[in-house]
Amino acid sequence: MADPRGALSSRSEAFIVSKTGPGGLCWPLGYNETLQQAAAIAANYSTTYVDLLLLHWPVNYGPCKDRGPPATSSIPTTDPLCDLALPTYDEAGCRLSSWRGALEARRRGLAKAVGVSNFNSTHLRDIAAAGLELPSVNQCNFSPLHNLAAKPCTPYSGEGETCADLIAHCSANGIVFNGYSPFGGAGQAGTLLKDQRIAAIARAHNAT
Repeated sequence: MADPRGALSSRSEAFIVSKTGPGGLCWPLGYNETLQQAAAIAANYSTTYVDLLLLHWPVNYGPCKDRGPPATSSIPTTDPLCDLALPTYDEAGCRLSSWRGALEARRRGLAKAVGVSNFNSTHLRDIAAAGLELPSVNQCNFSPLHNLAAKPCTPYSGEGETCADLIAHCSANGIVFNGYSPFGGAGQAGTLLKDQRIAAIARAHNAT
């Protein structure tokens, strides 16, 4: 039972989700890096594990201020498949190596479940083709502004698949599709919350 003052009486009352890899922090992809980040994340929350650990992006990039880095720069990584500055860099290989690290993090007890974020169906098929366990979750941008018809669904859906396509693929393979930025992301919440269709839904449910 939760403490009446608002504190948790047990770790099981909190569900912690966090992410490894580039994005909010200058963390690279890579097998060892994923394991190290998983341990650092758990320690940051003063716990021994997170409930759900996600690979933030399907590709490595760096420095963090850049989304499309030149081949001569990278966030430091010990994984030769993930180092953009090395000729051994391999986008798909790096993704699989990092996913193996996530699975190992779960095996070591650093996460109860592992998943991915911003992966398209091709990325998910690569995991299956490698004979690896599929992610529990694929977390992608999804909102009334980026909905079933959105094409591409993820920044890396080069083949132009819609979110409806990606959701169908996830559903067929037992992967939970989880939406982030439900209010439309940075700078869009004001527009979305003024939409009369959204306002009508709010009124119907007596919500702000």
